[in-house]
Amino acid sequence: MNPELTSGALALLPVAVAVVCILVRVSPMISAGLGFLTAAVVALLWFPEPAGVWAGRFLAQVPLFLEIMLIMLGGLALARVQEASGYMRTFSAWLLRSVPGPTAGAALVVWAIVPFAESVTGYGVGITIGIPILVHLGFGPLRAAFLGVLGLTMAPWGSLGPGTRIAAELGRVDLTELGIENAWINGAAVLVSVVVVTATLRFHRPEHTVPIVLWNLLGGVTMWAGILVANILVSTPVAGVLGSVLVLAVLFAVFRLQGNDVSMSPRVLLALTPYLTLLLGCVAAAFVAPHVPAAAATVLTSPALWLAVGTVTSLFVSERAWAGQEPAPWNLPATAVAVVRSWAPAATATLGFLLLGFVLTATDMAASIGDLITLTGPAGFLWIGGFLSVLGGVVTASGTGTNAMFASTFGLGADALGMDRTLVLATTNEVGAIGSNASVGRAMLASQVAGTDAAARGTLLRYLFLWVLAVYVAVLALVQLVLAFV
Repeated sequence: MNPELTSGALALLPVAVAVVCILVRVSPMISAGLGFLTAAVVALLWFPEPAGVWAGRFLAQVPLFLEIMLIMLGGLALARVQEASGYMRTFSAWLLRSVPGPTAGAALVVWAIVPFAESVTGYGVGITIGIPILVHLGFGPLRAAFLGVLGLTMAPWGSLGPGTRIAAELGRVDLTELGIENAWINGAAVLVSVVVVTATLRFHRPEHTVPIVLWNLLGGVTMWAGILVANILVSTPVAGVLGSVLVLAVLFAVFRLQGNDVSMSPRVLLALTPYLTLLLGCVAAAFVAPHVPAAAATVLTSPALWLAVGTVTSLFVSERAWAGQEPAPWNLPATAVAVVRSWAPAATATLGFLLLGFVLTATDMAASIGDLITLTGPAGFLWIGGFLSVLGGVVTASGTGTNAMFASTFGLGADALGMDRTLVLATTNEVGAIGSNASVGRAMLASQVAGTDAAARGTLLRYLFLWVLAVYVAVLALVQLVLAFV
């Protein structure tokens, strides 16, 4: 057999093992473990590296692994504290009063609240804010978790777009041009998500089909248009923030025109304080970071830090501002124990997939995969490369991770095949970022925040994977259509 084919097939094997395990309902922790073990065996036998090289590369990744673990812990802690202190009930009661109904509220969460929070923080933090609201709006845990993750359709702009920046740098294309191309392509992902959100809400409120369709079309189209215009007129990193702010403005204006009271009481403002602290802290850190040492900038710009600050803020406001008032006193030690118990299995599974992604990037496995798919020609390269980006997002739980693995490979492959670098990288960046939403870490975090049982967690992961596959097909079909007529 051709050595190039053999190397590429072996490099793909660990990812295939992990994905198949997930699809046949093997637990996330076992799936991650089997994928990582397969990758380690293949790497040692076929892609050997000196021990010193492995150790150096691993130590370089430890801060990232630790940050993701802490983000998951902080997200769960903030959600649980907000729930236990009663703030979430206060905020949800205001939201129910401000919106025409639960389906309009769900559209607001999916197309505005989750995207805004995610654009500023990233790493799935947006769902820790949106899912508890959906639960209080009357949606069951599984449906709330699914809808919350669907709010991450703007994934390429999460955390001010570091994954897109890496794609531009490693792929050697202009960031603004890549962002604009990405925004156009994101229209296909938004269309799929509008259909999926509408269908999900339709099963929840079968008698309200027309309003459900209208609310989701308004939210989805406004977000897509806002992100596109922001990429063109302002900059790619802040496009997600500006697009989601536009959705907030448009939907609340419509709510007000319909006669709903959108004013906030002091208690609602108190309930929002932890989230405002989190979001404003992330924005302020982004401005301060260029003017402080690199180590300090890394800490200041981490969502993990501001999740911790938001959680402490929630505790402080609860103790100082609502002492003796509603909500009733709650047990802080019991809440802390519940957070750790929820976090441990999710963190273990996520770490397993991060280690799998590390093995792929620390060896020549990712490059071998790229060499293999270049042999399939332009059409095959685009479809297979896009699917690899999806799998990269699944195993690394971030668009940044999948671009770190494959962006340079895709750029070189595009040159070798005479394809437009920017279009290829925009396509793979889009589906890779969306693919991260079907990662075990994202699904476990959503499940824990929503409070689903163990069986529902596996169901959620499969639903997310099917949604991601639908987005992949829609995006690649759109790009192929454009290439056929340009």
